[in-house]
Amino acid sequence: MRLGVITGVHEDVVRLKQAFELLRQNGCDAIACLGDIVGYSVAYYGFEKFRDAHQAVELVKQHCRYVVAGNHDLYAVRKISTRQKVFEYPSNWYALERSARQELSQGRVWLYEDELAALLTPEDEAYLRRLPEFLPVTIDGLGIMLSHYAYPDLSGDSVSFNPALLDNLAQHLRFMSDHGCRLSFSGHDGRNGVAIYTGAERREAGFGIHALPQHQPVWIQIPWVANGTYDNGVLVLDTTHRQIEAIPLNTPPHVVPSGRNAKDL
Repeated sequence: MRLGVITGVHEDVVRLKQAFELLRQNGCDAIACLGDIVGYSVAYYGFEKFRDAHQAVELVKQHCRYVVAGNHDLYAVRKISTRQKVFEYPSNWYALERSARQELSQGRVWLYEDELAALLTPEDEAYLRRLPEFLPVTIDGLGIMLSHYAYPDLSGDSVSFNPALLDNLAQHLRFMSDHGCRLSFSGHDGRNGVAIYTGAERREAGFGIHALPQHQPVWIQIPWVANGTYDNGVLVLDTTHRQIEAIPLNTPPHVVPSGRNAKDL
């Protein structure tokens, strides 16, 4: 089977349509979306005039067999993540003034100060609310974990959590194993291609074809679809040949305006 995998749409329907066409041309049998379907910040993306949260949701619903929520999706519908252990949200989190949320969070989680409101229908909001924050699936005998980020921050709430650190990576690899998965895909962090992590290896692999490690669990971060500050693209998993291919969409990366911090959202 050939599984297409996308993430980081951020309401960029132009690149999303290109991504689906590219995956169709590459013979994908099914597509998975790893979240951040919506969520737009003026400083970090370059397509404000044609961003469309509703159409992005509709296209994902139409084309994707597997979908999980990202941190921006949860924020858009004011849903508190239940699959993270980096911050204990009070139940009235979104009823609090921003200053109160800043004081409580102490810079540990995103507050989305620059986020434009996602223009969604009630049906769109209900769909985003129903999305799981992780999804283990089995394809051709291969257990695959789909999530926006890595355990214990599966939705990507934390400002500073770094899953590539050895101890943090070990937590995610154990989480995969506990759910019968040898392979895991995530998005969230911007990547120029893919990053590949195992217990013995952590490397930026870029675009192109990469063989999967045969005898150990592997976690893979994939590129965004949106025209953001990194090279955008899609990923194709070939379960028959046990390999992945990161394919660029070749959109020139957006340049953050002078004076703004280019740190990922």
